[in-house]
Amino acid sequence: MNKLLAFLSATLILLMMSLFVSCGHPQQDDAIVVSPDNEMEASDFIHHVEHIRLSKSDSCILSRIDALRLSDDKISILCNRQIFIFSNKGDFISKINRLGNGNGEYNNVNDFQLYKNRIYILSGLQKLLLEYTIDGNYVDKYNLDDKYQHF
Repeated sequence: MNKLLAFLSATLILLMMSLFVSCGHPQQDDAIVVSPDNEMEASDFIHHVEHIRLSKSDSCILSRIDALRLSDDKISILCNRQIFIFSNKGDFISKINRLGNGNGEYNNVNDFQLYKNRIYILSGLQKLLLEYTIDGNYVDKYNLDDKYQHF
């Protein structure tokens, strides 16, 4: 019994020591500290700027940008409860404009996300998460347990 108690004590001590060692703070050598006392130029933390001209057509007229999401190869923009999808070169791909209460429709857009060539729209009032293809085709809906505002 004493050997078992000694073994368990030693194991507990080793576990606690490994926990303390693993809970150290990671180094943040490249962290930028912003303070009102420090005067900074944008070039101190912005290393590359690229201008992307979005294509213009009657299908993609933007009046204001409510939200913007970037992925490796797509730009998606929320404007007046519509989601416009562009390539990363600015070419118009599609628009999701399915306002209503029917199947595949939403009455508000609390948030949206572009993930693996799908657009997910969070419609909090309806307690729905709607899934669309990049081409704007409806795929599925997921009922939510609450009125979420953001992903």
